[in-house]
Amino acid sequence: ILVLHARQEHDGFRAAANRNNGARLATGDYLFFTDGDVVLFPDVLERHRAAAGPRVWVGGYGLRLTAEETPRVTEELIRSRRLEQIWPGKRDPRVVQLRKDAASSRRKAFRARLWPSEYRRRKLMLITMQATVPRAAFERVNGFDEAFRGWGEEDLDLGLRLQLAGLRARTVIDTSRVLHLYHE
Repeated sequence: ILVLHARQEHDGFRAAANRNNGARLATGDYLFFTDGDVVLFPDVLERHRAAAGPRVWVGGYGLRLTAEETPRVTEELIRSRRLEQIWPGKRDPRVVQLRKDAASSRRKAFRARLWPSEYRRRKLMLITMQATVPRAAFERVNGFDEAFRGWGEEDLDLGLRLQLAGLRARTVIDTSRVLHLYHE
């Protein structure tokens, strides 16, 4: 697995443009997107690879850390593969919510396949906190819409356009662990 980082001149928040820059640099059949304020567990890419397919986009989410928890995520902890120390137990309300979100996402995906409509497809949200997209499909829908500036919506738009192009949504919310670092 080759990891590339795309950079661009700072001219406001232009995540869509930066993600497209990264996609242009990438060489694989699948594109994995993530955000700069998250820490991935070591098996995240394996989980995405297992769920991916040429007609499927894969989306996940992450566990939001508190202001008190975030400083505990250190480079040493990451390098030593001890992130388990940060991940809360199964009964933590955030973990329970991730399981509920995964079940809900699977139900929504099933309904969208059975009774396709834009309304049902909009409920399936591709969130780039952790997302995998087949390169061919990404190029077919012309990637992220760079007219989006500022925070949010560019990933939801891409997910909808991928579905309208015939791709199905699959979730790894409950199997692919990501820590979202607290920030203002």
